[in-house]
Amino acid sequence: MLVPMLAWALAGGAGATPSPCALPDATPLSAELEATYCRLPKEVRTLVERQSSCLYFGGEEPYDAQRRAALERALRDSCPGNEARFARLRKRYANDAHVRRWLEDYGREAGFLLSP
Repeated sequence: MLVPMLAWALAGGAGATPSPCALPDATPLSAELEATYCRLPKEVRTLVERQSSCLYFGGEEPYDAQRRAALERALRDSCPGNEARFARLRKRYANDAHVRRWLEDYGREAGFLLSP
């Protein structure tokens, strides 16, 4: 699992173009969210990819200098701005019941703080 994720990060990370509807390998989603992931707008799926990478690499062990540098690079590429992106997407899709509910559920699962 680490090798594909690290290769993904080194190849461009969140800027890389995903396949149209491939759930990232390290994305821990409930069955309900996973079942409807492919129907989401691309910008929502891109956020999910970024946050998945952020959480994944944040939990990895930097056991030597080279790995530490790679992990730091992956975190810089995938973490900054995710909470703001999430907030913008919630506003943008506030009138789309499916996407709004999906984002609310995902926000709880992914660790974003949700305001009422």
